[in-house]
Amino acid sequence: MRCATLLLLAASALAAEAPIILPAKNADPDGKVGERPYEMVWAKRKPAHAETLDFEDLGGWTTASFLGARAELFRSREEQMFGTYTGKVAYTGQTATSYLELRPPKPILIAGTPQAVQLWVRGNNWGWYPKPKTARTYIRVVVQDAKGEGFDIDLGQVNFDYWFLMHARFVSPTGNLARISPVRSTGDGKLDYPLSFVALRVSGCSDKRPAKLSFDSLQFYTPDDKPLAEPKLPPTDVPWPTTPDTITPTPKESVRVSRSQDGPVHIFTASGRRDRIRWSYLPKTGTLDDLTVEINGKRFRPCVGGGPVVELGGQQCRLSDPGVTARPVMLESRQDSLKAVFEVHKGDEAVQYAYEFRASGKSLQITVTEELAYHPSQVQVDRKRTIV
Repeated sequence: MRCATLLLLAASALAAEAPIILPAKNADPDGKVGERPYEMVWAKRKPAHAETLDFEDLGGWTTASFLGARAELFRSREEQMFGTYTGKVAYTGQTATSYLELRPPKPILIAGTPQAVQLWVRGNNWGWYPKPKTARTYIRVVVQDAKGEGFDIDLGQVNFDYWFLMHARFVSPTGNLARISPVRSTGDGKLDYPLSFVALRVSGCSDKRPAKLSFDSLQFYTPDDKPLAEPKLPPTDVPWPTTPDTITPTPKESVRVSRSQDGPVHIFTASGRRDRIRWSYLPKTGTLDDLTVEINGKRFRPCVGGGPVVELGGQQCRLSDPGVTARPVMLESRQDSLKAVFEVHKGDEAVQYAYEFRASGKSLQITVTEELAYHPSQVQVDRKRTIV
């Protein structure tokens, strides 16, 4: 009797884990036709590499839904990127363990010996302004090597509510594997070419209300690791969206930019028909904690913990590290910009660096430069913090 009970429980567990398989549809019942992002149109953007998938025909494709997920895949024109169609998956789930897979009729052979993969994804949740009722999902590309061993390539979290190019380099220039792991530990864990594409996996599907993602242009390729040529600055003949004024976004509406000062606080303001943006800078700590942004009444600090990482005493030091102090030594106010110079000390050593702030359209440009003999190892932007 006990044996029969165990067998029954095992059978029930297997049934609970069995995926729900649904065929993809080459017609989207919503019938919506969207527009390609204007940035892609203006830049005349095309796929950077040969496409393994273009989602123009989903005949024979299926969705497999696991652990409470329920998903359907459609060839759709609701969201546009390259070509005529994109792949749209509409899904629901029960818990953070719910996930789904989008599977072609059979594995798709990938040419060459690629070391990187990228995929255009139309997301549904901003990382900096989350939708509480829309869960952040994770995207993985599932491949199979020449010996039949399966691997997951981690593209990361969907923390954007627009089109975004998700990317992963899964073989380093030295041949080490990164952001890729065996699906099951039944093989040798080595990547044997050629590879084949098996599925797109979306995990973390805990949305009980319907949610959707769109995909286009899956590309496998080998990066060119040659050193970049020294750029000519300032650039003159460059393609959009790069301009001599950097890659600052171009507002669709007219924006008036102004500068003012309220005591020790330096203020840049951008005013348009839709938005009013106010950047306030109080030179105090030498980090980008000193910068506050207010957009249509909502205040936050965009770069908490950000700032240069300097080399002192043969070590890389952040301004927040013990024993490291920073103080402002000069402020230079110009018609359209502000330059703030800081001196950083650790023991008997000191270096200087400067921030230069300038508002352009709806963006604030921050240029970090060396003062004296200082070569920053990096500049950290870090994280956002809302101010209540």
